[in-house]
Amino acid sequence: MKIKEGSVAEVYIFAPKPKDNVYLQWFEKDPSNGAKGPIYSFIIAEDNDGNAYISFDKNLEKFEVGDFYNEAVPNLRKAISKKLKINDNLAQDTLTMIQGIFEDEAEDIDSAPFNYKWIETHINEWIQLNRDMGFPENRLQIRIRSNTFSRENAKIEIKDPNILFDDSKLATAIAISTIEIS
Repeated sequence: MKIKEGSVAEVYIFAPKPKDNVYLQWFEKDPSNGAKGPIYSFIIAEDNDGNAYISFDKNLEKFEVGDFYNEAVPNLRKAISKKLKINDNLAQDTLTMIQGIFEDEAEDIDSAPFNYKWIETHINEWIQLNRDMGFPENRLQIRIRSNTFSRENAKIEIKDPNILFDDSKLATAIAISTIEIS
């Protein structure tokens, strides 16, 4: 497919185990390096023509920008629930939070049981968020790298089932669930 311009997000959802050093996980390009807890990742893209794409588990789903991920891609929610061993409600809330951050929808962010922060300068700001939450254990964590707030289009190439993109101008958002997972 032709290279398009738009927005892209690289998403990692992490369910750390007590022995995981979550401080170091988020410094890795791929946070699964050295992780003992399960991690699930996928890519989201929106082109300037109003198309949205999610690439996960060797699948590529296409739908309209603004459609709710939970409705447009129900198999993604099921995959998140299964891989991270979380209930369907938390998987649904997780997708709502991710969509809220990516699409800058305050209502979605406010309704999801997560605290989040856009990292302005460096990943160490994640440590402050973790401290502010009281160093929570057994919390689902999300890292999103996106060009959403840079206001610069990303070059996106859709090659079913993959989404290829230049990640040099991606900013990072971190979210931590306010509820514990088992």
